[in-house]
Amino acid sequence: MFNFRRLLSLIIVAFFVSVYSQSAELTHVKGVHAVGVRGGIGTKSDYDVGLTYSYYFNSKTALLLEADYERAKFGMSDFSGVVLVSPGVVYSVWNPAVWFYMNLSVGASVGYDNWRCDIVDEEVSGMVYGANVGYSLEFFPSSRISCLIKAQQYMLFGNDDQYLKPLFSVGVRYNFHK
Repeated sequence: MFNFRRLLSLIIVAFFVSVYSQSAELTHVKGVHAVGVRGGIGTKSDYDVGLTYSYYFNSKTALLLEADYERAKFGMSDFSGVVLVSPGVVYSVWNPAVWFYMNLSVGASVGYDNWRCDIVDEEVSGMVYGANVGYSLEFFPSSRISCLIKAQQYMLFGNDDQYLKPLFSVGVRYNFHK
């Protein structure tokens, strides 16, 4: 079941971190690379962990590459998204302060899923593909560190099935300056 308390506590921690962000003087600029880690949950997932990479073309747009691993339990079946790679584009829609960004993202997704049902002792695995959209809030507590709160929705096809996969995550990124 979706754990709202866990998500709410992650959001509250991220907002407390943002209080220290007001002294940061970084803006998205061309040529900045950012790498990071994130963790999150979906409506049915136990956990999701991932890596992110961004390359900024200018102050508004960036290339985004995300790789995720997820574990979940749906009734009597166990699910593991062994890997899900999502290249895409991020667009900063609102920047009210130099330390705060509101971003929208869109991307393609390709990966490998594994479903196992213990009752009938059956396992299905294979390639999946699809698309995703996301919305994130990004805070800069320092000029090199950024914290993200992100909500994404994946639409995936594969294994003779299609499904929607929501993801709510919190992440930290290190920004490389020139």
